[in-house]
Amino acid sequence: MLGRLIIDIIESQPGLVVGGVYDDGYPDINDVYGYPIVGKLDAIDRQPAASLAIGIGEPKWRKKLYEEKKSRGFELPALIHRSVTLSNHCTVEPGVIIGPNSSVL
Repeated sequence: MLGRLIIDIIESQPGLVVGGVYDDGYPDINDVYGYPIVGKLDAIDRQPAASLAIGIGEPKWRKKLYEEKKSRGFELPALIHRSVTLSNHCTVEPGVIIGPNSSVL
């Protein structure tokens, strides 16, 4: 589950916190790594949020949701695990998720 990876990345970075988890499996699924599921994806717009990370594995649906939420004013920051090595010559765009022990050249 990409959502679990996102939680792991957020927990690896000082100053970042998981503010809530949304999953269409709710209410059958009620938590992920101890963080409560606060609703289904359609509930996102009803909650105040400064930033949003999208943990949908299917690229087509992730891109659609990214574009929709960005157009509604959500910030979709890049999430980079603290163990990642980044080249001084790379560019990391908003919404990118880079998991543990990766190298980006």
